[in-house]
Amino acid sequence: MIAPARAVGNSRGVALAAVVAWAVLSCAKPPARPAPEYLFASHFRDAEIRSDGFDLAFLVESGAFRWPSWQDPSQEQGVLTVWSLAEEAALRLPLATPAPKLLSLRARCHASLGPRLPLTVLLGDVVLAEVELTPREAEFQFTLEAAVQARNGATLRLRVPRRFSPAPGERDLRPAAVGLSDLRVSRVGRTAARALPSREGDALLLPPASSLGFYVRLGGAARAALRATAQARGRLEASVQTGSAPSELAAHDLRPGEPAVLEWPLPSPAGSYARFEVRNAGDSALRLDAAGLFGLDNPGSPPLAAAPLPERPSIVVFLTDTLRADRLSTYGFAKPTAPNLDAFARESVVFEDAWAQSSWTRPTVASLFTGTNPATHGAVGFERPLADRFTTLAEALKQAGYRTGAIVSNHVVHHRFGFAQGFDEWNDGVQKLYGLKASEIVERGLKFVDRTSAPFLLYLHTMEPHATYEPSDAAYRLFAPPGEPRRDSRPILMKPQIGARAGAYLDALYQGEIWDNDRAFGALIEGLRQRGRLDSTLLLFTADHGEEFLDHGGKGHGQSLYRELTRVPLIVRLPAGRRGGSRETTPVAQVDVMPTLQGLLGIASPRSEGRDLSALWQRGARPAGVPVLVSETRFGKAEKQALRVGDLKLVLNQDPRRYGEGGGPLELYDVARDPGERDNLADKEWIAAAWMQRRLRSLLEAWRKSGGRVAPGTVEITEEDREALRALGYVN
Repeated sequence: MIAPARAVGNSRGVALAAVVAWAVLSCAKPPARPAPEYLFASHFRDAEIRSDGFDLAFLVESGAFRWPSWQDPSQEQGVLTVWSLAEEAALRLPLATPAPKLLSLRARCHASLGPRLPLTVLLGDVVLAEVELTPREAEFQFTLEAAVQARNGATLRLRVPRRFSPAPGERDLRPAAVGLSDLRVSRVGRTAARALPSREGDALLLPPASSLGFYVRLGGAARAALRATAQARGRLEASVQTGSAPSELAAHDLRPGEPAVLEWPLPSPAGSYARFEVRNAGDSALRLDAAGLFGLDNPGSPPLAAAPLPERPSIVVFLTDTLRADRLSTYGFAKPTAPNLDAFARESVVFEDAWAQSSWTRPTVASLFTGTNPATHGAVGFERPLADRFTTLAEALKQAGYRTGAIVSNHVVHHRFGFAQGFDEWNDGVQKLYGLKASEIVERGLKFVDRTSAPFLLYLHTMEPHATYEPSDAAYRLFAPPGEPRRDSRPILMKPQIGARAGAYLDALYQGEIWDNDRAFGALIEGLRQRGRLDSTLLLFTADHGEEFLDHGGKGHGQSLYRELTRVPLIVRLPAGRRGGSRETTPVAQVDVMPTLQGLLGIASPRSEGRDLSALWQRGARPAGVPVLVSETRFGKAEKQALRVGDLKLVLNQDPRRYGEGGGPLELYDVARDPGERDNLADKEWIAAAWMQRRLRSLLEAWRKSGGRVAPGTVEITEEDREALRALGYVN
């Protein structure tokens, strides 16, 4: 039997009601159908659950209690407790319907606030009750009428007459106000919600008055399908919402014991983000079998075929520490900070959009040389090494017959922390080379070339322009602000906050160090040319990360994941200058470097999370699909992750010491329209933000599981290490 569609809801937005077609097949044994590409049961943990019946534990698990309104949930004498931190603490109740409900609270006030504390309980702006709390726990009950819910949504507010507000961006350390040890919502009437949705294998169990929401990215011909069964007469509703458009609903009545196979299209442009919801609007529990979606857009780049070079060249990786791309005229900067690099770029392929895997040195260099993300390799702290279970670029090339050498100035990638793996020579065996100037790094690198006849890999890591900024006098004269006397950068860098003038002064010193570093890079190019080795060498110029100069209020690096830190230069001169002067706009990442170099050399690559882009580098063959780029930092008090899909970039502010375990605000930017990342779209484009948050979480969990098969261990931080970190400005 084919039943006509029944649609309910607003006629604006995606106008699903006009196009939905439900095919209801009431046969006991429906024909075999292909499994959905996106099986709801497999993504159950990412689902957004709404119900007319839940408790405090569910609210805690779903992340309802967030800074700055609430402390992190804790166990107090075996009882789950959440304390408010503001004069008005709010949380969103995940209600499925506006049906009448009973709200129960078990609460007390903090003993430091006296024997009694007035509490106002509101739903939206409507006062539900005014009660009095004491340090002894008491239970209170309030009725949520349907009309009140319909007008005021589901934001519960607890208001106390305290006279404080936390400073912007800071956690309040004064005594908490209201402690909740229970919060329950139950539906009143003939259909009381007593359970939450659950998973049973590939099936979903949907109690009355509950719903499941899934965030997806739609393809050009997306559709949903499921097989629904009701215990008694039931009613299933489905909705889809894209952007800020209202949801459009379609509904179907189910008869007991008669399974119905339901299908409907989801009309929306390919690549748009959507929230799809299934809701039990009847009095009977529903079972949804093989429920899911077809025709989704799954961002990612299908692999390109490897494009080996005709002959295996030598490889030079010249890594300039702390160099943001937009301080180079090759990338549009107005001042000539790097004239030798500009000339080099005219013989090279310039990658306009290169992405760093972190915003400080150790995790980015580990990603560059292993093709894995920080969540996998785990070299994310001062005491965390690069474990020897990872195959490095040096190890892979050494096995292929290359001579490998490194001259490295940054102590953060000290050989004791696992970064010398695979190198025949590391800093000429002299530990005190850490901190060497760029000119000396190049001089020693050319000596390695002179004593190496076989194809070689040479890794040169210079420290200019890393803080502290100490440009030569000639460089300072070129970039100093007019009338600004020269002074030491260290005292300015050590200040918690600085003004615009001090920030501009630091930036000028930084530009001078770029110029000094560029002179050394020019000496390397000329040295290779004079030796007749330049055209038989692939020379790669890049950076580990960028630097902040009050772009978003901060300075230095490691503390955030904005563009000034994650956009780095990547300029590659292929042997004989092939494709010289080419510019590529395809987004690339540091994890792509190792598999791409191995693809160019025709060397088998170990497991990598990057892409082999040798065809892009060699002949401009662009990968299909939408690249997915991830960056993360754990540095000092900062713990942040970022995901970029196409033009959208999401930043998660975890920072537990600042925001608590629940995390801080979401940030979402359109980097094509807003390259400075100023206009936070997280509220406006909340569906896209929710999808990206879930995608980022699943990627990080998979990588951490992959990298965690062997404990990474730690390396003892010596006094020499601490002194080096102080010299780099990382610690006082």
